[in-house]
Amino acid sequence: MILQALALGACAGAVLSLWNGSLPWRGLVSVALPWAMLGAIVAATVYRERRTRNWPRRARRTALVGVLGTGVLFVVVATSVYLGGAAAPTAWVSVGVGAVVALPGVVAGVLIARDRR
Repeated sequence: MILQALALGACAGAVLSLWNGSLPWRGLVSVALPWAMLGAIVAATVYRERRTRNWPRRARRTALVGVLGTGVLFVVVATSVYLGGAAAPTAWVSVGVGAVVALPGVVAGVLIARDRR
């Protein structure tokens, strides 16, 4: 759960930093990276759902809220970058945005891990 949120946060930071940069294939990378990351997250979620035999109380709901919160923040960041047309931010801003995007999933993962004990 936490790794999925961190991966999506890293993807958001990468998309944000690459969008208006000078990379020759930045458009392809900015489009392919989120789709590849989305496929990896969906695959990891399906794997987790099938492998987990017993869930702690309220863990499924917490996991769903965390993943949806991270996904919504990612869509907001990606949409604002694509439609805003602003210049590429500094690396620290990209890291900060990635951390904010990952926050709901990380908090949900910590809550689930704490309830498991």
